[in-house]
Amino acid sequence: MERKFLSVIRLKNKFLFNFLVIFFWFLRIPRTTPSVNADRGMFAAVAERVLAGDRLYVGVWFPKDPVFIWVISAGRFFSPLADIAIENMWLLLASYATYKIAKFFELSYFISIFCGFLMTPTILTGGNYYAGYTHLPGISLSLCAVAMALNSRFMISGVIISVTFFTKIMVIPLLIPLVAYILFLSKSKKTARQLFMGILLGVVIIINILFLRGELAGYFSTVIWNFKYSGGDIYPNWIYPVAHILRASNSMSWSLIIIILLILSLKYFQNKPNNFGQNSVQLAQLQYLTIISLFFSLFVLALSGMWDHHNQILYIPGIFSVLLFTKYFQNKILENKKMSFICGLLIAILIGGPKQGEVFVTFGEMNRKIVDLRAIPPEAASLLKISNSGSYSRLGTNGYGVNSFGLRKWKLACPYLEFYPKFANSFEEQQNLMLTCLPKSDHVVISPEFQEWLISDSSQNSVIWNNFILSINHILKNDFDCKHLNEIMICSRVKSF
Repeated sequence: MERKFLSVIRLKNKFLFNFLVIFFWFLRIPRTTPSVNADRGMFAAVAERVLAGDRLYVGVWFPKDPVFIWVISAGRFFSPLADIAIENMWLLLASYATYKIAKFFELSYFISIFCGFLMTPTILTGGNYYAGYTHLPGISLSLCAVAMALNSRFMISGVIISVTFFTKIMVIPLLIPLVAYILFLSKSKKTARQLFMGILLGVVIIINILFLRGELAGYFSTVIWNFKYSGGDIYPNWIYPVAHILRASNSMSWSLIIIILLILSLKYFQNKPNNFGQNSVQLAQLQYLTIISLFFSLFVLALSGMWDHHNQILYIPGIFSVLLFTKYFQNKILENKKMSFICGLLIAILIGGPKQGEVFVTFGEMNRKIVDLRAIPPEAASLLKISNSGSYSRLGTNGYGVNSFGLRKWKLACPYLEFYPKFANSFEEQQNLMLTCLPKSDHVVISPEFQEWLISDSSQNSVIWNNFILSINHILKNDFDCKHLNEIMICSRVKSF
């Protein structure tokens, strides 16, 4: 009778815990709802152009990796609200991978679920997170590749590495050392062959897709451009990315990881490994994975760290540090689950690097984003007032309204959707090509920001940018008739090309 009573209690506790996990995810949905502003608006605009039939990197230029935009396009084939489902799919994938890693290191069911489905999404949606950006897919796939490798599924891990390369190339310098360490632990030539075959299979499949879509040459050109851009005049030498890391507003995120590593390292080496048996081996392996991930995440930041969302790469060592922490103190955590639950969430919030007004998003804000996702954006609405179809070009930035949702019947005459005075040197080739193809457009959409640049004093900008603006003004004055439709300017061609 007593056993039956205890079984009922355990079943009840398990049900309550699972319900809490589901409720937690429900509360995170507002945070994971993508916007149509800033870079995310540009991602959506490019995805819409792909659905309209434009070839990526050729018909519509895009500096990101192809799988990322293909996934968004696939979702938007059904509805722009699929953006929310896709974002939560990546988050769920990362959570499940962390759960599998925790189970591999023999953490209990409670701790594995807690680390995987509560702490991981809390970390990944922290202060550095921007819904709908490229880092979450890269992190999710990286964790999946590690989880598969740990569970001796090296063929699958290799395929995932290839997909990661074509989704978020900048996590590869971190992912390869992690999987290489796991491969070293296996001490098997067979597993090395399986990993290599998986990588080769994934590369061949995606390269063939790019080739069949006519995007392969454009993709290689974009990779070269990105390499030059990352190492160009934005950060001319190595000290600036390092300074960027140190002055980040949420540097607590990586400093906390270092503190945890130091504490656990001291505690671990104070004990004789033989006293821990197999548990000691697992602790050492998890500790090395955490150290490797921390070192190479900082290396990636030193190579490419420009904006605050690039700090998301530190979420990978953050997750490993949580797993290491819970592995070491597993017995104490199980003795006091309630206190561990509270402390664990606080640690996850700190590792995520909280920022006021960004980490906690209300359902009201989510509703406004949903309305924007479903609405025809201002620029598209302005063109649709003129005609249901035609050809157009765009002069603007990644501000609100860039999203080309609603323009699938329109042809994009010039593949470049955004320009900035600050990056004029990096975009010089694109600017010259824009001047060549612009007169071929039936209509030119000019965003509010770009309108100001056309009439403002440009003496503070580079010679390249000034020449670009002068040429744009000349083309618009001679070949187009420009009118304002609310804040958007539409210029219609009056002379045949």
